[in-house]
Amino acid sequence: MNEVLVKSGGNLVEPLVAEVARLGGLAESQIADCVDAITRRDVPLAQAVIARDVKLDALQAEIERRAIELIATRQPVDRELRRTVAALKIAMNLERCGDLARNIAKRSLVLSESEPLTPLTRSIERMGRLVAARLKEVLDAYTGGELEKAAGVWARDEEVDEHYNSLFR
Repeated sequence: MNEVLVKSGGNLVEPLVAEVARLGGLAESQIADCVDAITRRDVPLAQAVIARDVKLDALQAEIERRAIELIATRQPVDRELRRTVAALKIAMNLERCGDLARNIAKRSLVLSESEPLTPLTRSIERMGRLVAARLKEVLDAYTGGELEKAAGVWARDEEVDEHYNSLFR
């Protein structure tokens, strides 16, 4: 058994993984809500998305602090170190998802003042739902430690790219 785990009496990284999963849930909610805000022209929802971004930022900073503390004080090795570094990187990317959702919500405020572009709105909604579904799948794979499932989500990323590119054609 890993010496670090023997000293600590358990898995050091599980609480960190749980916090990353919590951050992922918040990011999922932000994405779903920003898509709803833009497609339904829902100003209060857009404002809520913008306001909630602070929670994602704070949780990401807390995960980063805990991961660095874990590395500095417990010096995990092998799998535990890889999982700790992964938690750091995933948390940064989830926080970025929250930032992008906030930016979409801000744009929806501007768009809500103009005439709706129904075909474009439907395309944005389809792409947003696809992105939200992919995020959920990859977070489920992460928390379940299912590498093949995560790789499968990554392999299907081209579908999102196709939707994105078709919006600009």
